[in-house]
Amino acid sequence: MTTTINTIDDFARILRENPDWVDTLRALLLSKELLELPERFAEFAAATNARLDRLESDVAELKEGQARLESDVAELKESQARTQADVAELKEGLEAIMQSQRRIQDDIGYIRGRFTSVATQEEVRGIVAEMGFTYRHTLTKSEIMDLSLSQDTRDIPRPDLRSFRRADFIIEVADADGAINYIAIEASYTLTDYDRQRAVRNAGLMTRFTGQPSHPALTGVRIDNELTDAIANGEILWYEIDEAILAAE
Repeated sequence: MTTTINTIDDFARILRENPDWVDTLRALLLSKELLELPERFAEFAAATNARLDRLESDVAELKEGQARLESDVAELKESQARTQADVAELKEGLEAIMQSQRRIQDDIGYIRGRFTSVATQEEVRGIVAEMGFTYRHTLTKSEIMDLSLSQDTRDIPRPDLRSFRRADFIIEVADADGAINYIAIEASYTLTDYDRQRAVRNAGLMTRFTGQPSHPALTGVRIDNELTDAIANGEILWYEIDEAILAAE
């Protein structure tokens, strides 16, 4: 059978009439790569779809993990807030305990100071005797005040004058020759250099106000190490009170 082809339309018609020619023609016209392209594209599409499915799954899992993380962070923040509140409450309680402890320590310090003052007053004659003098008289607060008011004190700093008027003890004594002297005593459970300074200042003012020799002195249970030299070289007199007499009977 002879087939005549004059136009492209004739060629198209013949291919439609003979579909099996199409594959043969395609094999003649197209390369092997082009012929395999649809199959490869299908494989690529299938692989891409699989990867997209896995990616969607990973994204969903990631979103779920992020949601759990956000929930954990929120819970952590809430826990942290509770912890901060507990710490603040603990600090409040601790500060209250510390304030109470400070008050107790202050009270104990005051009580010890009072016991030391009472012990000094009770043993004053023995204290004066051990310091090498004869006891004559303990000046009252009124006598100390009157003495300071009778003097020109304009050059004395007000805190120093007030401290003098509040001196723990001013004792009138006699020395070995019978001459009048004074002893300015500062009494404290634990004596520091501050007590030494007060005693020295008060003794100096007594000498100024009376014209008589005056001696700084300390009485107490303990002394700071910084006072050791002042006591050893005789700069200040010292009488140690036995702690046992401060104990309750």
